Amino acid sequence: MVYVSGPKGPQLLVNAYEYYDAPGDNTLSMLVVRDANHLPGSVIDGYFEVQGRPGHTAGWMSPISASWQPLLGGDFLAGNSSGIPIISRTSVGPSAFVFNPLNIVGTGAVSTSIATTKLLDFSLAHPLHDDLSNKSRKNDLWNHLSRAVYGIVVPGTRTYATFGHSGGNASGVGYKIVQDNGQRTGGYSSFAVKDNYHYYWLWDVNQLARVRAGDMQPHAVRPYEYGIFRTPFAGSSNSLGGGAFDASTGRIYLTAQQADRQQGTYANPPIVMAYQAVVPPPPQVKAPSR
Repeated sequence: MVYVSGPKGPQLLVNAYEYYDAPGDNTLSMLVVRDANHLPGSVIDGYFEVQGRPGHTAGWMSPISASWQPLLGGDFLAGNSSGIPIISRTSVGPSAFVFNPLNIVGTGAVSTSIATTKLLDFSLAHPLHDDLSNKSRKNDLWNHLSRAVYGIVVPGTRTYATFGHSGGNASGVGYKIVQDNGQRTGGYSSFAVKDNYHYYWLWDVNQLARVRAGDMQPHAVRPYEYGIFRTPFAGSSNSLGGGAFDASTGRIYLTAQQADRQQGTYANPPIVMAYQAVVPPPPQVKAPSR
């Protein structure tokens, strides 16, 4: 969900998807709340179809820095990833689709499907990594347990940062297995219970621009850095739930799922973590001495 100012006042764009879309036939994923300041009485329009399909576009939305908008071709990014049921209908790695919210916000005549430009996207034929069960025990990039839940072009940088969680790097990934604690799981899981963590993947925006220019395929881009994302709540919560960006403060907010252990045995709400996006100043160049 994102708050967007339009010609008729602020509105909310909301992404959603069918959680267990076994036939992969769901095509509608975006709605708009027409009055963000008066939610109870607001008109709600949608759902609308977004080019790229929900398993690839119906996760996070985030603004694109003004300096990157001409090269990337729009104002906002939408993305999603595998890590939800029915991997064949998802992006098997974090995705990035550019769209313009003013095609939806402030207009009563929304044309569907909403146009997007694909900059980063994967499939089962072209996954981010092909050893999804980590049978080799050498795949720490992306597997069946990996999921990205938020992505943003960090202002003042050339980095598209995606955040989420992963597991099975050391022990491997199995389906409905007995873990090292003796418990059988209901789906994909790591063989070792503690082999799960918050994770990040960082991408060079210049390569996304190359995809738009037709010089690269969306599945050919690889992160320039990735790994365990060390947070105050890793261990108590091995999953991130989502994120948001406040342009007025430069803060990125991420939620650690079930991290609040003070509310009782069966009440473990998420905790919101705030990260300040700090861009280092450019190096000072000394004038040559004479």
